[in-house]
Amino acid sequence: MPENLNDLKYINKSLEKSFKILEILSRSIFPLKAANISRKADISRTTTFRLLSVLCSLGYIHKNLKTNIINKQYLIRHFYFTSKPII
Repeated sequence: MPENLNDLKYINKSLEKSFKILEILSRSIFPLKAANISRKADISRTTTFRLLSVLCSLGYIHKNLKTNIINKQYLIRHFYFTSKPII
C-alpha cells in the first residue's frame, strides 16, 4: 500500500486486481473457474473475465478451453521456467 497519500495517484486498479487474481490462483488447492475467482476476489465477473483473458494472452496463466478451468500448476511452472537469477 502507499506510504503516504501522495502515492495514491500511482495506484493502478487494474494491475491491483490482476495481482489479486494471481494471488488467489497461487493459494488455491484446487483449479478454479472464472466465476469462483470473481467471487473470491470480490471483482465483477466482467472485469474478472477481461483480466483473465489478458493474463492468458500474456502467458501468465492457462485456461483449459474445454472445461474453462484455470490451473495454478501452469502459473507455478511459468514463473519457475521464465525467471532468471538475480546476480
